[in-house]
Amino acid sequence: MLDKESKSSRGQADGNARTSADLDAAAAADVGAAAKTKRRKALGAALAVLAVLAVIVLVLVCLYARGAGVGSSELAAKVDEQYITEQEVADYITTYRYRMQITDDAKYAALLVESGLDVAGFREQAIGQIAVDKAVDAKAKELGVAPSDEEVEQQMDTMKEALAFGDDKIWADTIQMYGMKDEQIRARTYTRLAQKALYEKVVPVPVPTNAQIKEYIAESKLGTAMKHSYRIVFSGESADERARKCWKQIQKARDKLDTAMFSALALTNSDDEDAQSSAGAYGWSDAEDMESDYLAALEKLDAGECSNPVSIGEDGEVDIIYCDTAFEFPKKQAAAKGMDLDSLPDSLTEYLSDCAAQELWNRDCETYLSGLMADVQIEFYPMPDNAPYDVDLSLAETAGSSEGASGDAPGDASGDIEGGSEGLEAGQGR
Repeated sequence: MLDKESKSSRGQADGNARTSADLDAAAAADVGAAAKTKRRKALGAALAVLAVLAVIVLVLVCLYARGAGVGSSELAAKVDEQYITEQEVADYITTYRYRMQITDDAKYAALLVESGLDVAGFREQAIGQIAVDKAVDAKAKELGVAPSDEEVEQQMDTMKEALAFGDDKIWADTIQMYGMKDEQIRARTYTRLAQKALYEKVVPVPVPTNAQIKEYIAESKLGTAMKHSYRIVFSGESADERARKCWKQIQKARDKLDTAMFSALALTNSDDEDAQSSAGAYGWSDAEDMESDYLAALEKLDAGECSNPVSIGEDGEVDIIYCDTAFEFPKKQAAAKGMDLDSLPDSLTEYLSDCAAQELWNRDCETYLSGLMADVQIEFYPMPDNAPYDVDLSLAETAGSSEGASGDAPGDASGDIEGGSEGLEAGQGR
């Protein structure tokens, strides 16, 4: 379809560029906030979830096939020296609709109308998203930081273990439920690893000033109190019984209980490898890294207090929590900006410095990606007749509301399933 009434757009995808926070959301399975907190202190080595990770990771990932096993060679666009096929665009939009639960054409039409787009405009935004990954892959290869096949397979194995316990049948059933294929997920994993490596190569990790740390405290959603905690983690069929037994042991020595004693118990009793390796240290309270059940129990504790056994999540984990330090922040933003950082515990200052550095680095990564896309030349080819993603917009009148649709878009064809324990890493082909 080279009889193109093409139009060129330099930086067309700039507004569609995914941020590093999206990448953080794509982090692999990390089973312990201790490890997550440590990652905050090694920003140059891994993307943390704002979860940092955070790991581990809120934000999600694209669910489209970018050329993996496509059945059509009809071209939708040219991105520098690479091409985007109509099949890729169709796959992207199809999986976007699947993610947004827009299963019928009336709701799909309603989404476009609410977004102020026609199908051609929606198609161009989808192409812009695909172009971002094309550009990232190309730049990573140019700079010699593209992931190896071994790295991709290792990441795939991590996801399979987290989501399907390493069982190929469960894995196949899981990805089929989301309309995905193994090669699509492998290709998306490649792109995510390439983007991570690219950022680490070209974007230096900043060292925040005291003013920037105070600004982070004032503008973040830390709440008015931060608490540092330790935990003993029990799992398996006898988790409840062993937790109660350990708790009774703690109660007998509660008058002597301190951080050193609790840490020793965590080291010898925890089933979780992260809790063992950190001697129970779980870090400062963080809504992005810690389970809501854990935070709710920690909130009730003052410094020096220990919780009863607490059920965490839905996997049968039981924790005993010890709060060793608590700090109250000024309640007003202005007061937070003027506070003396020397009044904070050293470990809290270090933690907040890492958080501020992560946020600044995320912004720098966004700026880099925007600059990268500004130099990318995109040629859009005409939309073919009877494209599978075409729809009669008059159907919107019969839809009522496009349930769950954000009205933005397409943005990122995000999914509920993402890499690691947080979900499934789905994506586009290379």
